[in-house]
Parts: sequence; C-alpha cells; structure tokens
Amino acid sequence: MNTATAELILAAAEVDGYDKCVYSVGPYGIRVGFAFQQNRALNLVAALSAAGKLGDQVRIAVIGAGLAGITAKLALHGLGFAQAELIEMEDTAIKTQFGAGHRPIHPCYNTWPIGEHFGPTTRLPFLNWFAANARDVAAGLREEWDTDLRQHLNSIEYQVRLRGMRKPVRTAKGTEVTLRLQGRSAGGRWGNIEPRSYDLVILATGFGQERDLSRSVSKSYWSSDTVDRLREDEEEVIVSGTGDGGLMDFARLSFSTLDGRDLAVRLIGELRHGRYHRPRLPDAEDRLERSAIERKIVDIEAQAANMMPPAVGPSGPFGSDRDNEIAEFLAAGYRDALKLLNYRAQGWLDKAVVKLDRAQLVGRLVQPFTPVTAPINKLLVAYVLQRYPQRYQRGLIRKDGRKTMLCLPDGTRHDITDTTCIVRHGAAAPAYTFSSGYKRRTRGLHQKLANLVEVERSDIPFCQALPTVASADPSRPEFMKFRSELVRKFARQLGVKIRPGGARTAAGGQRWYEFDVDDAGRVPDQDVVEQFGGYPHDLFGVRLVGVPIEDADDGLARPDR
Repeated sequence: MNTATAELILAAAEVDGYDKCVYSVGPYGIRVGFAFQQNRALNLVAALSAAGKLGDQVRIAVIGAGLAGITAKLALHGLGFAQAELIEMEDTAIKTQFGAGHRPIHPCYNTWPIGEHFGPTTRLPFLNWFAANARDVAAGLREEWDTDLRQHLNSIEYQVRLRGMRKPVRTAKGTEVTLRLQGRSAGGRWGNIEPRSYDLVILATGFGQERDLSRSVSKSYWSSDTVDRLREDEEEVIVSGTGDGGLMDFARLSFSTLDGRDLAVRLIGELRHGRYHRPRLPDAEDRLERSAIERKIVDIEAQAANMMPPAVGPSGPFGSDRDNEIAEFLAAGYRDALKLLNYRAQGWLDKAVVKLDRAQLVGRLVQPFTPVTAPINKLLVAYVLQRYPQRYQRGLIRKDGRKTMLCLPDGTRHDITDTTCIVRHGAAAPAYTFSSGYKRRTRGLHQKLANLVEVERSDIPFCQALPTVASADPSRPEFMKFRSELVRKFARQLGVKIRPGGARTAAGGQRWYEFDVDDAGRVPDQDVVEQFGGYPHDLFGVRLVGVPIEDADDGLARPDR
C-alpha cells in the first residue's frame, strides 16, 4: 500500500477529537455490504501498519465483533499484534444477520457494471464466502471463526459494551484514550466496570439501528420481515427512503420473483457479455468485456459522479438544485438504458412485475436516484417507474405526535398512520456519536473514497501469525488446499464438478495453480447465470478454467500442462 493511499484511508477513518488515537471501520464511503466492510477493515489495518502506528507495545482495542470487527482482529493478529483486544456487547460474533434469510448477498452486486471484477466469491485472506442469503453467509463465517480461527486468538471479550470515550491524555509514552465500559451479569443486567486505557482504538460498531415509524414492518434492514407476504396482500404499502435499502425493498414489492437467488442477480447475469455464460478456456485471455447496456450504465454513472459537488453542504429537506438535477439526469439515463435490454431480460421483467399499485416509493428528490446507490437497483426501479410512474411520490415521512404524516414539497400533509410503512432512512452510526464533526467530514470525502475498497494490499502479510490460514499465493499448493473446502461447498451449491487443477507456467516463468470446472457439455450454464450472475474467472482468488472432467478425482497431484 502506497503512502498516499494509506494517508487517505486514515484521514477518512480518523474520528475527530481524539488526537489520531481512534479510527472507525466505515461507515464512510458509498457502498455498503459484507465484502465492502471486510475490505475496509483490512484497508484500515494495512494503513495503520504503513503509517507505523502498530507495534508490540501498542495497546489496541477493537470494538465490535461483527464481520468488520473480527476481520480487523484477525488482520492485527496475523501481522503479529496478538495483544489487540476484541470487545463485543453480544454473547457471540456476527449476530446481526442471523435473521436475514430474505436478504441475498453477493460480493459484487453493488459494483456492477462499474467494477473491474464481478464474481460470486470473495478474494480475502480469510473469512471468505460466496453469494447466498445473509443468514447462510453469516452462519458459514461464524463457523469458520468459532472452529478454525478463534482458538488461535486471545483477548476476546463478549458481553462488554462501550458507553463512552474520554478525551485523549498525553503521557510519557504517547497519547492514550480511556474507554468507559459496562459488562453484563449472568442475570442480564448491565453495570459499569473498570475503565480501560488504550493507545489505539478501532471502532467496528456497524451502521446502527434504523429509525422506526408507526406500523413499520422492519426495524432493521437485517431483521426478518413480512415484505414477501405484503406483496401478495391488497393493502397499500409505502417504502420510505431511496438509498439501496429502500430501492431493494420497493423492488421486492414490485417483482413477484425477487427473493432468494433473486431476479437482480439473474438480470445482471443475462445483461453481462456473453463470454461469461460459459467457463473460460484454459488459454483464454483474462480481460473484461462489457455488453452495450453495461457500457451505457458505466457512462451514465461516470457523468453523474462528475456532476456531484466537491463538498457536501446543506441541501434542505427536498435536496439542493444540484441534487435534483442529478436525479433527473439519472432517471433519463436509466430510461435510455432500458431500451438496451435483450429480449430474455425484457421477458423476465415483464412477467415478474406486479401489476397492481399497492406499493409506493417515497423520497425527497424529484426522482429516486442518486450516484451512491447501486446501478442494478436503479435499473430495476427505473423499469417499474417507466411502466407505473405513479408509484413514486416526492415527499417526506414524518412523525407528528402519534400520527405519521406524508409531507409534500408544496406544504400539503397527508395522514398515513394506518398505512404500512417500510422505513429505510438509514441510521446514525454509533461511531458518529463520539464526534460531532466526523459525519460531516466523511460525507465530504465520498468522491475520493469511492475507489478505496479494493486497494492493493498484496505486500501486507495478514496471515503470517495465523497457523490455519495459508497466504493468498496461487503459486503455492498450500493455498490451493486451503481454498479447496470452500470450492467444494460452492460446487455442491451449483451442482457441477470443480476440482483443483495442475500448475501452469507463463512465458515469463510465472507459475500458478488453478481450479477446473466441468465443461464437457453438461454444465447447466443458465443455472450459473441465474444464481451467480455468470461464470466467474476465479474462485476465491484462484483461476477457474473449463475442461472436461470425466471422474470424481479432486486431488492436487496432477501433471503440469
């Protein structure tokens, strides 16, 4: 990681007012998701290492044992800083998403088609996963944490919560921050415990709970809900909020098949270039190719990003003139993009869209589109609104005593207390409560942070002190063996034969191993498109190529090609 990248990561993550002692994993940036938070945690630890802020005598606390928190703890331990303490208020790690069987998770869903890589598997040093629903992904990650990783770690404490941080104090050894903590007794009561002082604190406390309104069907994005049942009922449902959560729930109400391995990923698979509908041949060049609609969306998003002001200032309840100008531009652009749908994708959408006007989307801008939401979500909502423009209402949902009101820009107010609302207004992340200026400053860095998710970290030895984790080096058979069990699970999910292949050597002498996928005419190509968005070029960071597989052998001992 170069110095400029490390400085930008630390500038965004530093929580104001604590003299460069407290940093947060998110919630800055414009993409939210499992893989994004894992990458942010790795990036932060890498940047702290590059800046010389880590050391054997540095007292480190990681607050929160969600996915970002345990990723940061593992990264610190892997670099040799086993003294880092992990503090979690719940009784186990990765607890939030266990009720979210209705939420599909894909590592690259939010970046299509802009990202240079699209695949159903992550490429991380540890805690890897593949596209599935959030509950199953969380269960697999917790199993890896509990059975393979946690036994090698120390300084992990559950049922302890952070209640506050005192201002930093300079000592003879440097600057320290004291944390005010509470512990939970066996009877479930919280009580103050002895404060603790640290030289470095990493907040991995997540994005917080969303605000609730009368008859809201889901207090949290991850909590179980009744949206699928509401889609079949005849009562009116309002989705308030036009971030990714709001757009996705509006799409769930608007399409009859948007669940599980959902229509969105299926649509991405169909709209990608045709070369991704079959496995890559062994000698095929690994280059990115985009279809016409993908190129169109990339161009739309680039122009919209260029229209964003360099700094985020006050915009009023219904957005600034520039906000609304960008929203109109995106709406027009995605209407044009819909003209490039192929006949199969058009047929899927026409068949799946719900014809009745029971679902309405409410947002503050003239159109429900911003540059920070995922293109696939905008495309799905644009399709619905092209056919049923009355399903979007510009307005704000507000509480007025016991009533819930829909407030329009002209001052009109409608009582919607008896209407079921799905509230997706975002949340005040816990990290923001410790600094009044942190949220404002990080919002102003959105543009610079847009590309700081998958930065170059190959020179960071995250696994050197983790005995059960092999370094991410595809030229070593140990790495292949380390990845093999995950690949077997992926193959079972897909229903195809995948096995470790032999080693290949490039003209320049570079050597690597790869996985083989059966390409003997029996591969259910359409299933791959529908479940995972097409064939990946790698699995968990190891090349994937298509070859005929006639036997069930999955050993590593194969001759070089």
